[in-house]
Amino acid sequence: MEVSEKVKVLQDLIKIHSVNGNEVEVARYLQKLLANHGIDSKVDEFGDRRANLIAEIGTGESKKILGLTGHQDTVAVPNPDRWQHDPFGGEISGDYIFGRGAADMKSGLAAQAIVLIELKEAGQLPSGTVRFIATAGEELGTPGAYRLQKQGVADDLDALVVGEPTGGNVIFAHSGSMNYRVTSYGKSCHSSHPQNGINAIEGLLKFIEEEKHLFDNTKDDQYLGKVQHSITVIDGGSQVNTIPDSASLQGNIRPTASFNNVKVADRLNDALEYINHTTPFQLELVDYRMKLATQLVVNKKRHSA
Repeated sequence: MEVSEKVKVLQDLIKIHSVNGNEVEVARYLQKLLANHGIDSKVDEFGDRRANLIAEIGTGESKKILGLTGHQDTVAVPNPDRWQHDPFGGEISGDYIFGRGAADMKSGLAAQAIVLIELKEAGQLPSGTVRFIATAGEELGTPGAYRLQKQGVADDLDALVVGEPTGGNVIFAHSGSMNYRVTSYGKSCHSSHPQNGINAIEGLLKFIEEEKHLFDNTKDDQYLGKVQHSITVIDGGSQVNTIPDSASLQGNIRPTASFNNVKVADRLNDALEYINHTTPFQLELVDYRMKLATQLVVNKKRHSA
């Protein structure tokens, strides 16, 4: 492929709006692109416009299978009017291409598809198999990866290359990721008599103070470092003159191999139990979703996405 063709592939992918969904359009684009170069692929549609894509090349003479994988979704664009370039325009300025997903990770996705195309066109099919796996929902909930895991798509892989942006470094370890929600329950009343109620927002404040130091005494992982943790979303109250009887927050924690998902969940539950037994507030951990910490031994560089 010519350089201009490769750039256009990335531009086309950026122009597809796949913020936390609509991966089916990305998958269909990739399927058509690969088909134009004689490569078969399968689009597995599920849910509301979600889709994974799988394509393979190789002679199959060897049983070795190399996986190439990337996600088709992007994070949101909360303030598109503040961008200097259209976030879904794929505009080029100087040596840079701009747009949501230009780095994370439609560039990696494009590169992996182009690898298959160039190997095929050069007549350099591997003696084993190269399997390209494009997933749905990496940024939120990982539904595509869960579906692929249940289907056993990666079970026979000998190695897997993840095309996330790493600054050119080869990465051998990755922090986990746990998203959680805490809901605080209080008692509603008019704001002119707050003593008659229990302000659920104050319950969240208690948790926020606990959360600050929740992992202070955990040992740093040899490669992944500290357990990183942040509260990122807060929601509470429905009317300015009413004491809220419920409020919630969401947070994200990055477990490590040394302090894994189970230990993190235990810390969260212990914090809530302490608050529930020592204050008038009642807090509940209503859900949490995890991506397991993984270790791929290649090179000693740190990375957490």
